[in-house]
Amino acid sequence: NVRPADRGRPISDLTHRLGEIALQADARQVLASLVPVTREILSEDERWFLTRILPYRSTEDRIEGVTITFVDITIRRESEKAVQAARDYAESIVETLHEPLLVMTPDLRIQSANPVFYEEFEVDPEATIGRRIYELGNGQWDIPALRTLLEQVLPNNEVFDNYEVRHRFEGIGERIVLVNARRLEHAQLILLGIRDITEKRRAEERLEQETRALARLNELSDQLWQAPGLREGLDEMLEGTISLMDADRGSIQLLDQGRFGLVAQQGLDPDVFGGLDGARPGEEAARDLLLRTRDVVVIEDVESDGDYAPGLPVARAVGCRGVTSAPLLDGDGAVLGILTLYFDEPVRPSEQQLDRLRLYGRLAASFIERQRTTVPLWELGRTLMMAEQEERRRIGQFLHDDLQQLLFGIKLRVEALVSPFGSHNGAKLTQDLGEVLGWIRDAIASTRELSEDLVSGVVEGSDLGEALEWLATRMSERHQLVVDLRIEGENGMMGDSRDVFLFQIVRELLFNVVKHAGVLEATVILRREGDAIELEVSDEGVGFDVEQTAPSRSGRTGLGLFSVRERIRLVGGTLDIDTAPGEGTRIRITAPLRRKIVTPDDVPDPQPDPQEVP
Repeated sequence: NVRPADRGRPISDLTHRLGEIALQADARQVLASLVPVTREILSEDERWFLTRILPYRSTEDRIEGVTITFVDITIRRESEKAVQAARDYAESIVETLHEPLLVMTPDLRIQSANPVFYEEFEVDPEATIGRRIYELGNGQWDIPALRTLLEQVLPNNEVFDNYEVRHRFEGIGERIVLVNARRLEHAQLILLGIRDITEKRRAEERLEQETRALARLNELSDQLWQAPGLREGLDEMLEGTISLMDADRGSIQLLDQGRFGLVAQQGLDPDVFGGLDGARPGEEAARDLLLRTRDVVVIEDVESDGDYAPGLPVARAVGCRGVTSAPLLDGDGAVLGILTLYFDEPVRPSEQQLDRLRLYGRLAASFIERQRTTVPLWELGRTLMMAEQEERRRIGQFLHDDLQQLLFGIKLRVEALVSPFGSHNGAKLTQDLGEVLGWIRDAIASTRELSEDLVSGVVEGSDLGEALEWLATRMSERHQLVVDLRIEGENGMMGDSRDVFLFQIVRELLFNVVKHAGVLEATVILRREGDAIELEVSDEGVGFDVEQTAPSRSGRTGLGLFSVRERIRLVGGTLDIDTAPGEGTRIRITAPLRRKIVTPDDVPDPQPDPQEVP
């Protein structure tokens, strides 16, 4: 509100609408210091002015006052305010992004980074802001491919998207990231977005590996069931498992009479076999842990794991640092054996790999059980078929040679008696009828003997002891074999179908004594030991060489010890043979009173060496 008439008046007398401004005080300061004062002030009508107060010099170079200027900067202030608001908005967006983002100047210096970048790459702002991207950390972003994108591709393009970088970063290890960049010409800035896809890629890789592993497992399963024998199948199994688990070597050991026997190996030196063959459970802590837990045992580094100390010489001989073992469990959960993988370097398989190994172990155990069941059963079935044919032949011969001859003789004599040309005096008739009656009695006796041979001595209401007493009497009457029967402990020990089963086996063994032993005396002992029943059949005869009496596949007839051994195994029992030429024979049979889970000490022989009395 300055008018011409106000010339000469003190400025303190003037009124204005410039808000809070101390013109007189600022003017005195400038006169005193000769230093200009600049202020931005807001008027009462919401307009901004740039106010400058400068010393006024006369033409004689004397300070004679001050000059005050007012410049309207409202538009500039509003533009700056809008720019700041936009910057604040942009920064708030950057701050809230869930993926790392860098804001860089054209010379690739970091102007800002969002919190996610600092968190994921474990760096702090002091070591980031103002540095070129290649200088961050230990130069971990100095990646040749990224240099090419930032220095050659981006200057000619406004954007590049989803470039995959696999790199080992300091502190966080190997990561797989997608890099996206955008050049902002108006702001002279570069936005660099980084998306970590490590877990996604690893999940895809794991899925791909699992798909390949399952395909390989199906292929391996087909090969396994087509294998001609146990060892061939386990060789296939081991080779496939080593490949699927990325191991360097491997072995499979089966429990046989309480000892581990090496049945398959790959990549092992023959000199090492002795350390793997014949070991007993409990002789090594790691193996003992597997037997106790019936689960996979991992020795990440044999040199530093105290549990593996007893097996360290073997591990060093094998040349391995990592060992992983899986139990081979049968359907009842008992350990049949161990599948072991050896790694040249310390290694701890992932949980996914361990689950896969458990699956391979179950597959191998299923194959072993199948081999131990179907192959002996096939052999047993063939032997039983031949025995049936022999029994049919014997019955047919009996009917033809004995019973049929008697009946034919009776027929002829009766025809002669009723013939009109025959002799009919009383004495002669009486004599002839007596002969006919004698032949009929012989025929009846023969049919009774045949019936007794066909029907077991174990009948309803009797037990195994009573049946064996009947058998001893029968062998004495029919074959002149004196049987010393001793029944120790409880009688009626089983009382089920296994009485018949054991009775038949004892009868077969006594027939063997009659046919092969060269003596007419035998001893049969029946006893109960804990939860098992024991039968012992022995003689003082000629004996035989066990090694030279393996069963042939030529189709020889008769139920020999091979058949007996396999049938005993079907009920969870065992058969032991103690014999030698000229020293008699003792055969001991042990059968459980009930079917039990097989433990490491009584797992059947994986490669039976069945014997048959010649």
